[in-house]
Amino acid sequence: MNVMSKDSAVSSPPRVWLIASTFEPRGSSLYTLRLASHLSALGWEVQIICENDEYLPPRLKTAWPIHAIPRLRSPLLGAGPLLRLAQRTAHPPDIIHSQTLGIERIGDLLAEEFDRPHLLTAHHLPEEVGTLDVTPEDLSAIIAVSPSIEQGLVQRMSVPTELIRMIPSGVEISSHPKIPMPRDKERVPIVGTASVLEPSKGVMYFLMAADLILSAGQDVEFVVAGGGPEEEFLRRAARHMDIEQRVTFVPNVSSFAKIIENYDVFVAPNIAEGVGSIVLEAMSLGKPVVVTRAGGTADFFEDGEHAMLIEKANHVVLADKIESLLDFPNKARQLALRGQGLVRERFTAAQMGDQTARLYRDVLTITQPAVPS
Repeated sequence: MNVMSKDSAVSSPPRVWLIASTFEPRGSSLYTLRLASHLSALGWEVQIICENDEYLPPRLKTAWPIHAIPRLRSPLLGAGPLLRLAQRTAHPPDIIHSQTLGIERIGDLLAEEFDRPHLLTAHHLPEEVGTLDVTPEDLSAIIAVSPSIEQGLVQRMSVPTELIRMIPSGVEISSHPKIPMPRDKERVPIVGTASVLEPSKGVMYFLMAADLILSAGQDVEFVVAGGGPEEEFLRRAARHMDIEQRVTFVPNVSSFAKIIENYDVFVAPNIAEGVGSIVLEAMSLGKPVVVTRAGGTADFFEDGEHAMLIEKANHVVLADKIESLLDFPNKARQLALRGQGLVRERFTAAQMGDQTARLYRDVLTITQPAVPS
């Protein structure tokens, strides 16, 4: 594979195409945007190929070349426009990086068209044992966002260990972080979650926990931020439980961070997930977090030290953990402080960008030692 000539490596910046699906308020979309930002800062020329960019704020649509190809993942309808885009490209990418499982077939198509290395990031694993949409031999590396995801790739998807590089997701860190303070007991507390509303996010268990807490006489407001295919089902469930007056749905979200800032407790009741960017975001904002042991949280967080960890699909324990944080504000504050410190130390977007750029260079060095640093 002739990735690029020595002359081109000297005269032009390295180029990467990030292949995404539909941009929406979810962790994998935030991952792509943060990665693009930090790769650009490191001197990489970034282009993003996606299926839909309507949720992106206008300022981000001009930050990098973004090509939205409707029905990108359709073998019949997406391949033609994608290949025409590739053929019109004056400066081919040096790396193709598929941003999540399920989009790797598109990345493979481009990698074959350009004769370039193809990388894939795995944020989660399918619930059933399966295989990738491409053979491991077609990939130069797979990024796993946690050791549990790495283990699952090997054991459940037959990916060779040597192909995997573990790089945690990262979030933007403020130079002046908001210091967590004990909750004012005179104010009605707000407990919230934030995600795309789909079965894997476990929001139904959040509502069931809310029902238990409200039935016990607690004065609490609950917020479900985000939209998605389960929204109407969840709204009906809240009405059926007769808690709709205490549960606010906020479906049209451009920034989860602005909503999470108002929470007293953040809950991530995921059924299947990696160490999600939205969980890290909440921790970086100084919020005490209750999160399920799904997809790697126990790899990085110590229960009761950085976050409250619970088994998935257990609304009774979830309710108990939420109540303990509401009843003991100083305990919640200490948890939030330690969680915030951990994120600032180990889960920054800058660290994620640096490690990913290093992996790109390692991959390119196999065929061309003179890759720009």
